[in-house]
Amino acid sequence: MAHPHDGQEASGSLPEPDEDVYAIREPEEPPAERMMRPLARRVELEPPEEAEQPFSPPPVLILSFVYGVFAFPWYPQTVAAWGLVSIGATLTAEGVVFCFWLADIGMGMAVRAFGPAVLLVGTFCLSYTSACFSTIIEQTAEGGERIEQWPSGLWRDWFWTMPFTLGMLLPPLVVVAILARLAGVESDWPYAVAAWLAYPVLLLSALESGSPLAPASAVVLRSLRSVWWGWAVVYAVSAAMGLAWYGAVRETFPYRPFAATLLAAPAATAALFIYARLLGRLMWCAGQRELDGDDE
Repeated sequence: MAHPHDGQEASGSLPEPDEDVYAIREPEEPPAERMMRPLARRVELEPPEEAEQPFSPPPVLILSFVYGVFAFPWYPQTVAAWGLVSIGATLTAEGVVFCFWLADIGMGMAVRAFGPAVLLVGTFCLSYTSACFSTIIEQTAEGGERIEQWPSGLWRDWFWTMPFTLGMLLPPLVVVAILARLAGVESDWPYAVAAWLAYPVLLLSALESGSPLAPASAVVLRSLRSVWWGWAVVYAVSAAMGLAWYGAVRETFPYRPFAATLLAAPAATAALFIYARLLGRLMWCAGQRELDGDDE
């Protein structure tokens, strides 16, 4: 009796399986490597129209810095992350204020006992905040309207985002410290102004190049000219938010430090999320200009 597959074997046309279970597959790209992929390259490879939640550009491109920006911390997909960061920032700030209060009343032993716990909570909160900050920038720069994938995993993975987010503050502060020492200037305002001007350029350059050791990117430097109006909006809004927050804290903190800190930490978190959203939209606009230039 002939086997049902004899004819197929004789003709050499065996049916191929739908999927080769022994095939060698490319490993999935780790989230950390994808996060460090240069922004301009990701904009080119993953255009906004292919994203799950694409951002629809308004008729006037500058309105991209208004739509979905100032209400962003309270989006349904964002409010949980904003709440977690706000809680961590509040606990850290209240702990620091409490330590200073203990030191003022002469309880140095209590400070030494309580301080390590505050430091641990602060490090954990800072690393998670840094991861959220870079996530907002990068997913917004990809053209996402909502943040679908927030940082997850171990805190050590979040910690290594800080060379980008916090490390880019060091160069302008070091330069100003050297110049201020040479000039004999003791004011704190030069530090704030230098960080305000240099930080976004250095941060976006480091993210675009994928390395904190390369804080100069041709894409970002070209955007200073191609989307100068976007940079003007980022600088204006960040200055307004920073001055408003500083003025409110300065007026209330000397009289009610614990109450002022309780309100200042969530407000600072909201401002930080808005700032990250603005930087992401800035790089999105820069990516659109790069693509338009390539088409031409």
